[in-house]
Order: sequence, then C-alpha cells, then structure tokens
Amino acid sequence: FPCASLAAAKAKGAVTAAYPISFLPYTHNQILHAVNLGSLPAWFSLLVLPRWHMTRKITAAVAVAYSVLYVALAYALFS
Repeated sequence: FPCASLAAAKAKGAVTAAYPISFLPYTHNQILHAVNLGSLPAWFSLLVLPRWHMTRKITAAVAVAYSVLYVALAYALFS
C-alpha cells in the first residue's frame, strides 16, 4: 500500500515532503481529511433540507469535485 511505504520512508528520513498532486502543497492525508470535512454541507442539506431546490446542486457539485480529486490522487499515488 503506497501510504504505508510513504510513512516508512518518512520515518527513515528518506522523504522530506511528499505532495501527491504537484500543484497542491498538501499530503494525501491532509487532502482526504479536508474532503471528509468538505462533504458536511452536502450531508447537512440532504438531512435537514431534502426538498430544497439547491440540495441537488450542492450534492452534485460535491460529488463531481470529489470524483475529480480522487482520480487525481489515485493517479498520483499509483503511477
């Protein structure tokens, strides 16, 4: 698993900074943590305002943005 090998390399001092997406200055763990927090507006709108006209737009926007981010992370980690 790339995450475990990256952590082991960091512990040995072999890797100083690992940024999986070159234009984002964040590690993959920081990105995934932000994704988890960023999905809260979509969940909130689904739970509290399910019939509101903007709920579909919010959830679709979050889903598309995260799909693109996950594809970029997977490409960066496994290529």
